[in-house]
Amino acid sequence: MEKIDFLTKYSSSVGIVYADVNGLKEINDTLGHQAGDAALRQAARLLTKCYGLENTYRIGGDEFLVLVPLVTELDFKTSVRRLRELAAGKADLSIAIGSEWVADTAQLERAITKTDQRMYCDKVEYYNRRGKKRETRHDLNDFRRMAAKSQPIAD
Repeated sequence: MEKIDFLTKYSSSVGIVYADVNGLKEINDTLGHQAGDAALRQAARLLTKCYGLENTYRIGGDEFLVLVPLVTELDFKTSVRRLRELAAGKADLSIAIGSEWVADTAQLERAITKTDQRMYCDKVEYYNRRGKKRETRHDLNDFRRMAAKSQPIAD
């Protein structure tokens, strides 16, 4: 992904959010693919509202990556709290969220992997609260293939 390559060339801070729509398969199966597409658009709007279109990428079916360069740790943590509050206020949308702030983009790829793992833990908690066991997970190596294909969000 061009933005990752660009950011790792310069030593700066970056905030990372990895987000995934919870229950998309169930939405598609019960309400139809139009409803699933609407959930994806709603998630994209929520992320771009918090982080801007230029920082938000859809990297897989229902997975999003946000890269916020040159952000302070405090400002980034505040933005993640805001994202979680806004997401919690959506009765018809649930997203799993992982986040990480790093002071030096030299650690970016490792931090993205860590953020993805945090998002997955959030997703597991979501399913556990609903009494559903979540056992499958794409291989973390799939991240590189997804990131290579990703493009900025266009609403």
